[in-house]
Amino acid sequence: MLSFMPHHTPKNIPTAFLDARKLRCPMPSVHLRMKLDHLVPGQTLEMLGCGETALSNAKTLLAMLHYPAPETLSHDTKTDEWKILIPAKRA
Repeated sequence: MLSFMPHHTPKNIPTAFLDARKLRCPMPSVHLRMKLDHLVPGQTLEMLGCGETALSNAKTLLAMLHYPAPETLSHDTKTDEWKILIPAKRA
């Protein structure tokens, strides 16, 4: 059984971070794609966002790019803010 630490990758590469709440955009997919393009192999990405549409679009983009399904770290139903952890892409 593999253990998983949400804030560090197996090679002790720090987790990348994207705060899409500041973008005030319902579809932060472009910013997510740019961030994914700059990850080092094995690096995970923690993303903050707001709104169900943005979350759905992020999950769709990840599936299209063959990333594992993200882990939902938190989802505030009052503010509709969410935080997901995107695991490193499988080889």
